Amino acid sequence: IVYPQQIQQVFLNIINNARYTLNEKYSGAHKNNIIEIIVREVMINDCPHIQVIFCDRGKGIPNNNINRVMNPFFTTKQQGTGVGLPVSLQIIENHGGNIDVESKHGEGTTMLITLPIK
Repeated sequence: IVYPQQIQQVFLNIINNARYTLNEKYSGAHKNNIIEIIVREVMINDCPHIQVIFCDRGKGIPNNNINRVMNPFFTTKQQGTGVGLPVSLQIIENHGGNIDVESKHGEGTTMLITLPIK
């Protein structure tokens, strides 16, 4: 059971971030200028969960920033506020879930949202 508008806010925030980095890396049509979204059901501690995975092949996050992206007001965007990911994390945690971030600078980022199925 989720609040759909909140989950939509999280998904749109992650997609907007991915689109931003893709637009920075690729100036036009390119085979890697895509966002891949994967949904799967997994068991964690004998409880069913759903995972939504967002993968982009954008600029990636530098190693020195990876642990900071969920901090309020941290941003690398010129017009950014640094509140999108912290708010998204809070929403997902309020639903009993988690967001994990994996990234390789210069290669892309994967955001993994895990939510329990009740």
